[in-house]
Amino acid sequence: MTEIERLALITAFLAAVVAAGLSLSLVPHVELVTLVVFCAGIVLGSGRGAAVGAAGMALYVFANSAARGFPPSPLPLLTAQAMGMALPGVIGGVWRRWWLWDGRPRRAALLALPLIGF
Repeated sequence: MTEIERLALITAFLAAVVAAGLSLSLVPHVELVTLVVFCAGIVLGSGRGAAVGAAGMALYVFANSAARGFPPSPLPLLTAQAMGMALPGVIGGVWRRWWLWDGRPRRAALLALPLIGF
């Protein structure tokens, strides 16, 4: 994968994070942002998945506050939200390495998805 393709995937995942968050923000108990960040970790790896999670959460917080007319989160809270959303990206990258450990998909990794919340 070239660097341009990787950058395009990162921006697509960032847009998906914001779109998933804003489109379902009024539906109670439904949240797809974590799933999108987990998938970014699977596709892009742990480091880039974590970056997508942190940057996506920061973008979502600012977009949500602008759309609803509220002030954005204070900086310590925004930092904690970004760090918390980076974790599913890291877990997605780790899960991908476990899933394709010896070059072929492992059935145990697929069966473990409900245990980790997906």
